[in-house]
Amino acid sequence: MDQWSGLRKNVGEWHGSFTQCSPLGEVLGDIPSILRLEEGVDGKTMRLSLKRFPEGQPPREIMQSFSYPGPGSNLLFFETGAFSQGAGQWFPSGQFGTELGFVWGDRRLRLVQLFEGQPDGTSQLTSVTVIRETRAGCEDEASSPLTVMDLCGHWRGNAVTISPTTTHPINLSTDLVITVEGTQLSQKLSYRGETAAHVTETVGRIEANCLWFEQSDSPVCVVLLPGGGSIAIPTKIKRDRSFFLEAGWLIAPHHRQRLIRRYNPQGQWLDLTLVEEFRETFLAD
Repeated sequence: MDQWSGLRKNVGEWHGSFTQCSPLGEVLGDIPSILRLEEGVDGKTMRLSLKRFPEGQPPREIMQSFSYPGPGSNLLFFETGAFSQGAGQWFPSGQFGTELGFVWGDRRLRLVQLFEGQPDGTSQLTSVTVIRETRAGCEDEASSPLTVMDLCGHWRGNAVTISPTTTHPINLSTDLVITVEGTQLSQKLSYRGETAAHVTETVGRIEANCLWFEQSDSPVCVVLLPGGGSIAIPTKIKRDRSFFLEAGWLIAPHHRQRLIRRYNPQGQWLDLTLVEEFRETFLAD
């Protein structure tokens, strides 16, 4: 997969904000921002500048540059412009994080997850940043915070997986059914390829902005966020346990994308998957 073409989908001047949220999705603050990604005249270089404007403080600016064929193995792009960057290896100490970003027309949504090492050798989510951006000169299409009912229904789509060692994609079809009854959310998810299929069924507990899936040895929490965003993360990252970090974006009422970054039991980053799915039927009890 051509990484440079995916990066070019993000070229432009983007106006938005960095919304800081707690691990449970509570909004703590918001900082306006302007990001510019400019392509060099040779077509083989990129220059990025990010300026943030904290209230009552001087602007803060970060600058980076990239060269063809792409930024590096820890930052991967899809043809749509969706991407993820972050640590290629998890360690049970210090800070660990990742960014998962989506592009749709003149809008972008980026979600940053930060974890901190704990005394017991695990890592726990400490903060989430929701970055909503619109291309300069375009109308800001504000999205409401994601709700449980936004997820209900029968979703069909496709998944594309790439890895840091090879960008040759693997394609699968997806089928996801989500229903709600009282304070419980049930989902049935299947992936199908040319030679194999995989089906999982899970039940989660709804509590405020969170969905808690606690039935397995590796419990997962889904946090519903502003701007139609969501994340799915392990409640704790543990030694010798595989895990995944997921972000989702409800682009339109019947159109959603998800990015999934998987790690093996040794904490090594394995691959990145982009799921694009469309709701065929709304299901609610």
